[in-house]
Amino acid sequence: MTDAPRQTLSHADNAWLQLEQPDNLMTIAGVMTCRKPVDFLLLKELIEDKLMRHERFRQQIVESRLPFGRPSWQEGGDFALSRHLHRVESPEPADQQALEALVGDLLSSPLDHSQPMWQIHVLESYNGGSAIIYRVHHAVGDGLSLIRILLEMAGGAEPAEVPLHQGAESLVQPAKVMELAETSGFGARILTRLITTRSDPDSHFRGKLGVEKKVAWSDPVSLARIERVTKRLGVTINDGLLSSLAGALGFYLEQRGAETQGLRLRAVTPINLRPPEAPVLGNRFGMVIVDLPVGINDPEARLGEAVGSLARLRESPDSVVLFGALPDPGMTTSELEERALRLLGKKATAVITHVAGPRGPIHLCDQEVYDLLHWVPMAGALGLGLSLVTYNNRVQLGVTTDAGLVPDPETIVTGFEQALAELDAIGT
Repeated sequence: MTDAPRQTLSHADNAWLQLEQPDNLMTIAGVMTCRKPVDFLLLKELIEDKLMRHERFRQQIVESRLPFGRPSWQEGGDFALSRHLHRVESPEPADQQALEALVGDLLSSPLDHSQPMWQIHVLESYNGGSAIIYRVHHAVGDGLSLIRILLEMAGGAEPAEVPLHQGAESLVQPAKVMELAETSGFGARILTRLITTRSDPDSHFRGKLGVEKKVAWSDPVSLARIERVTKRLGVTINDGLLSSLAGALGFYLEQRGAETQGLRLRAVTPINLRPPEAPVLGNRFGMVIVDLPVGINDPEARLGEAVGSLARLRESPDSVVLFGALPDPGMTTSELEERALRLLGKKATAVITHVAGPRGPIHLCDQEVYDLLHWVPMAGALGLGLSLVTYNNRVQLGVTTDAGLVPDPETIVTGFEQALAELDAIGT
């Protein structure tokens, strides 16, 4: 280690570092696919020029010199890009199934904590083009901050210049949330509410976790199609998507022979609370618990329940659990945020994210990005992650699961596509 300056981890960053377990890694991951091959050397130059300007991608974690002190970020003297950028050659053209297997293997493998905690793998010969898989530890930054850096790399556009779709932040009123965060006892009230909230019922999605993870994703769905349907039904796009996700989980449970009548499950959903002037990296976000009407087979009734669930969230800004902005209620802020994350996992079944990507296509090394997928960790010992990415006027679902609990995530994808078709058929 060099004598380079140290920067103490924020409480929120440290909470994510301490949460990591071998069977539940705190890794943010994503996939970009291009229909034409990406020049590997050009990508290497792009990473050196764009990514390496951010010091977090050059820094590693070092333990505190003081007992019970927080770790620090520090640049090492032996950084080598070759440890982080990997070329994956396939003897035969790789299809989506092969890519899903590779992503699952990577999500099952921890990042090296003695090095800067990120890696990029480039799968060549993917459907005639390339696939880029990235992994970054959540301690480096939250999902939104990493998406902003991705957009900075893609096409050379600065994040503020890229028009974005509306994401999950539309579920709450961020200004009111941050105002409440300044009030006395806010953190203690959060913990009290989480402790007194009942746990989700047992299901095939909950149980003891293993190391192996699996992933699957849908074909892109036209956003115009979803807008047309939801406008006709008088609901929001988020209403329609949440209803379809609930339908997908109900479909999966029925395929496993489970009784679903009247079943309601909960999902934890991250919310962007990052102000424009905030640093690019780091963790500053909120989480809410969303009710999923999984046990309603009638698509119109299920949609009505989803509408009510999101309406209750919008009317309750004090329901948001904050990370990166929690006052200290008598324990260290790191301990508070870590405990809140663990409690969220006990009270819910899944993590649902909605990433608002660019409205138009982005390019990586002069090649248009076709698929854009993004997953956040399943904090709190959850075994199911559902990620919606809105990009280039399309919506795509990515699913990540604990292989021991849900060995066939593609069945959830099938259920989602079926639920969207049912939504389209309401009233026709």
